[in-house]
Amino acid sequence: MTVAYLRTLATRCLAAARQSFDLRAIEEFRKLADEFTQKADQLERINPPVVITNGNHAEPKGARR
Repeated sequence: MTVAYLRTLATRCLAAARQSFDLRAIEEFRKLADEFTQKADQLERINPPVVITNGNHAEPKGARR
């Protein structure tokens, strides 16, 4: 996962919270947004930046060794 993706998830959660009428859902969406934002902030502080992947380590097409 990248920082941009985590921030996008946080934004989507906040939008869902604004559109919801369920108070529990609103609270949960806001908590998720906070968690995604905190994780994005943590990843930005790592030097060099690290991208979390699903474990596939395929080389790009046309890559030379």
